[in-house]
Amino acid sequence: MRPLRATLEAPGETRAIETALRLRNAADTPVVVTVSGDDGDCPAGTLATLDADRAAPGVQASVTLGARRSTRARLAITARPPPWSTAGGKSPARCALRVRASAPAIDADTSNDEVLVTLDTAVLDADTGAGCASYASPATAAGSPPPVLGELSGLAASRRHRGVYWAHNDSGNAFELYALAADGTLLETFALTGATAVDIEDVAVARCGPATTAWCVYLADVGDNLAVRSQVAIYRLPEPDLTPGQTLGVDVLPFTYPGGPRDAESLVAETLSGRLFVISKILTTLGEVFRLDGLGSPGGGTATSIATLGPTSPADVWLTAADAHPGGESVLLRSYTRVWELRAPGALLLEEVFAQPPLPAVAAPQPRGEALAFAQDGLGYLIGSEQLATTWRIGCAP
Repeated sequence: MRPLRATLEAPGETRAIETALRLRNAADTPVVVTVSGDDGDCPAGTLATLDADRAAPGVQASVTLGARRSTRARLAITARPPPWSTAGGKSPARCALRVRASAPAIDADTSNDEVLVTLDTAVLDADTGAGCASYASPATAAGSPPPVLGELSGLAASRRHRGVYWAHNDSGNAFELYALAADGTLLETFALTGATAVDIEDVAVARCGPATTAWCVYLADVGDNLAVRSQVAIYRLPEPDLTPGQTLGVDVLPFTYPGGPRDAESLVAETLSGRLFVISKILTTLGEVFRLDGLGSPGGGTATSIATLGPTSPADVWLTAADAHPGGESVLLRSYTRVWELRAPGALLLEEVFAQPPLPAVAAPQPRGEALAFAQDGLGYLIGSEQLATTWRIGCAP
């Protein structure tokens, strides 16, 4: 289904939307088809009603379909103000609810028994949590990482837990994932298993795939200073709860670059689809952007070049981290000394964002700055250092 769109004129407004779903009985005998659903990752109460038979008066949970017959079901949803939206409300906040069809008959193919209904909601009033139109300067101190993160290399906002950020160390450290508060307080430490890490350089959080509402943490084992690794990998794991003492297994998703190895330290995830992008670390520009295609397929995935970033003025190189805004209309980039942003208001694909020129954003002095993450609400960002230095918060300009 194409995404449904709702624009709310005021922060407290809700809006009713109706759309049709097609139910089809592919069997050679009549069956009773029942529809059900849930809010998915949308705000509670988004799914208002499901009517299995749009043609009949009232609301029915099920409908009898003759052999090889179809009918239209009716889906009613209530669009509510999102917890955040994107810059100026021009690009939507997105969620997805689930609708399922079931029948007592044996179903030889269950792949089309469920559909994700995507809802894009924008609020015209920018005071409802829109992303920053510009950033405040100077940055403000947010805290510092705990001693166990002496080589903090990646930072990403959780999607499951309010106020939580996922972090990891650079190479030569334990294969672990850390849950932090924004001020650097260590909340939990999780041992990871299922792979032998070489050089993890960045982390991101996004959907586990385009057909699920579950969230995953992605760790990019892509560091390759000498450009000698014939294959590098992404490690994927479901975003965990905060139960202490867990050991978490990862899925290993290897991939290769066209034309040979590259060094990279930056991972970008398209929040709502789980599509991944890696940006190489080179001297002449801010880097080459690769989309990772076919991850998890036999033989591994392939990095497809889609853009080259920069050059910038003043000149800047050695990209060490990147992150996508939750709404997908901008990407932050950082080097050891500066922060840049790519903006494409209204973009629904990161390819549109990567086609934009880098604009200077706000930074702060840090030794070996290698961590960067949009704030959980999209209102600003955090930057961190490998050397237990101050973590800085950059918020919206007044």
